[in-house]
Amino acid sequence: MSFRLACYRCNERWGAEAPLYRCPKCEGRLSFEYSAASSDVPADGGRMWEYRALLPVMHPERAVTLGEGGTPFLPAPKLAGWLGVDRLFLKDETRNPTGTYKDRPASLAVTRALELNAPGIVVASDGNTGPATAAYSARAGLRCVLLMPGATPPFRYRQAQAFGASVALVSGTVNDCIDRAAEIAEAAGYHHTTTATIHNPYQMEAAKTIAWEMVSAWDGEAPDWVAVPVGGGGLLAGIWRGFREAMDLGRIRKAPRLLAVQAEGCAPLVTAFRDGTAISVWGAPSTVALTIGVPYPLDGDLVLQALEESDGSAVAVTDSSLTLVTRRLAELEGVLAEPTGAASVAGVLEARRQGLVEETAAVIAVITGTGMKTIELFGADGALKALPNRREAILEWLEAIR
Repeated sequence: MSFRLACYRCNERWGAEAPLYRCPKCEGRLSFEYSAASSDVPADGGRMWEYRALLPVMHPERAVTLGEGGTPFLPAPKLAGWLGVDRLFLKDETRNPTGTYKDRPASLAVTRALELNAPGIVVASDGNTGPATAAYSARAGLRCVLLMPGATPPFRYRQAQAFGASVALVSGTVNDCIDRAAEIAEAAGYHHTTTATIHNPYQMEAAKTIAWEMVSAWDGEAPDWVAVPVGGGGLLAGIWRGFREAMDLGRIRKAPRLLAVQAEGCAPLVTAFRDGTAISVWGAPSTVALTIGVPYPLDGDLVLQALEESDGSAVAVTDSSLTLVTRRLAELEGVLAEPTGAASVAGVLEARRQGLVEETAAVIAVITGTGMKTIELFGADGALKALPNRREAILEWLEAIR
């Protein structure tokens, strides 16, 4: 496939075979330029690697894949009524192989690692990137080293251990882990798959396929709004890149407005957007949405740019709202999400409350991760009942719950 690397800052260019992660000239963030035409991109959707003409690998036929992408696009009329919007659709990324959208960037990053002959993979993660990278590293036969914050609960790293990753808990935040992972990459030559474009420019290219799949599902048009949870910022930035490509290639006439959603307990980007200031480091993240509790979003500048270009907005949501919406999403539409994954829907609820999203709007909420990773949140208080093994007792209980 034909692509080249390009520096955002100094506009330097390199060929596809260059083993680069950031600009060697100015240390700037890298992006990619493609020679693809509209006819090279499928019109009827499909899995992620069907968009190979817009992915930065030299040999997509050798992709390391577990069947990522092609996730369901679900109408959610009952939830729409509860939120107070005309139409709501769910882009259900919980259906990816390890349960989150992070399988997309993991597939692309590990594929590229093989092309660059990397001896192993190193990744920093606060929850979902690590297990996804570990799974694809196992598929590729590459060693995976995973660094996670010291306070990470066991359920967040056991999945990665099951895939054979070497896991270390590092004192500090996920941003500290990212710094240490970058040092390992430099010292050992490992491919750095952390989903921050300054360290791994490939991840955003995978995330943009979510936008392309939404364009396909929307029959070549776009909704009024797309709501996206934001931690480090790469997902929203990647989705915006996908919509811009779709416009550039003539697939859509206009792009949707983007809604960035963070938790109130860690909202550095929302604060910067609201106050019109630079992004500052958040002190001590405290939220049930663990995987978006990122003190400093390394791709936050790209998010703010996307919000400006799309005439979008940003909102912060409370933990009580996240918990409520997570339950409503499961009870009303049958989609089991972790609180981070349901943050997009909670953001729509908050945006309606603030009058940012109109009642007549058509909205897509990106559901980023499965609730199977936080299943303890779904215990229904008082709903479990012990019954004797008798027909009469069962029927009496059935009548009582009708």
